[in-house]
Amino acid sequence: MALTTAGYDALPPEQLQADMPRRIDFVANVERVRSWYATLPGNLARGVFNFAPLGTDGMTFSVWKDDVTMMDAAYRSGTHRTQIDRYKTEKTADRTSFTRARLLQTAGAWQGNWNSADLR
Repeated sequence: MALTTAGYDALPPEQLQADMPRRIDFVANVERVRSWYATLPGNLARGVFNFAPLGTDGMTFSVWKDDVTMMDAAYRSGTHRTQIDRYKTEKTADRTSFTRARLLQTAGAWQGNWNSADLR
């Protein structure tokens, strides 16, 4: 599982207005990455929480079949890699965090067809 956060510094209204295109661009590209992940066979689930361009930090999560597919999607060529490169060169957010975790057990179904047996 991968968890990411991104956020923006609080700004006075006149500076916030000027910064809005950067924030809106970031949010739009989060959705592009999420949509791209949905096309990858190794991606089991993905979501975005509390992502608002006005200042609160947003969080994404993605659940993967295995470490290899997660790392390939995140760091090799593709939509996510393009956005990482943009972040590094254009500073598309003021702060970010990236965390990987291993799910050890689940119960029930995810998206109607995935259960804990798939984690082994």
